[in-house]
Amino acid sequence: MLVTGGVLDNLVGYMRVENEANLPQISPSEFIMIERISPERYLFKTT
Repeated sequence: MLVTGGVLDNLVGYMRVENEANLPQISPSEFIMIERISPERYLFKTT
C-alpha cells in the first residue's frame, strides 16, 4: 500500500494485489472504494 492522502483513518492511496481474490472487502467501516487502475494496481479509499 502507498497512502497518498487522508486524515486519521480516512485514507486515499494505491495498493498492489497480484491475485484479485486477495483484495480486501468493501465495507462501510473500512474500505469504501477499490478501483482497478492497472492489472495489479488499485486505487482505494477508507473511512
